[in-house]
Amino acid sequence: MKKFLLTVTVLTLAIFFAGCGGGGGSSTQCEGANSGSSNKSESGSVNTKGVVINGVKWATCNVGASIPEEFGNYYTWEEAQNVCPKGWRLPTAKELESLVNAGSKWTNVNGVKGRMFGSGNTTIFMPATGYLHDGGKLFYDGANGYALGNGTTDGKTTAYYLHFDDDDEEVEVDDTSNQSLHKMSVRCVAK
Repeated sequence: MKKFLLTVTVLTLAIFFAGCGGGGGSSTQCEGANSGSSNKSESGSVNTKGVVINGVKWATCNVGASIPEEFGNYYTWEEAQNVCPKGWRLPTAKELESLVNAGSKWTNVNGVKGRMFGSGNTTIFMPATGYLHDGGKLFYDGANGYALGNGTTDGKTTAYYLHFDDDDEEVEVDDTSNQSLHKMSVRCVAK
């Protein structure tokens, strides 16, 4: 009888800790994001479900965050090249544009300002993380959000980023010449 109760308890705990929502706007375990502060892609938990928006599978949290509302870690573009967990990578400029084209709205999730991208049950929340400048000073947190990505300019891979703020007109993807000065959040996509 003790063996049976132990087995039921272990199975119940396993089911409880393995369950994850995919809606992005709630406080759930992150999917496709490093949970720790390490820059190594092998660290942290990975769940391959993610949220598919316009054919792209997006992580439900920023790298380094454990729930969608957390900012996560900040990286230069060079540092960001190796921070996504195994099976995930930085989004391309085209994928960032696809996310913008899916629609978004400025919102507040559990007291954290940011944007909800997508519609219906296929949404992800991106907090207004701001960015870290060269000296480590945080700018525009709570008012602007940034997420790094890769693009191609003149045949070579360069830094691109998603930028949004509380003004519904300001949601864009742009290249950055400040790739080694500014540190921004990272939202991975599935390979």
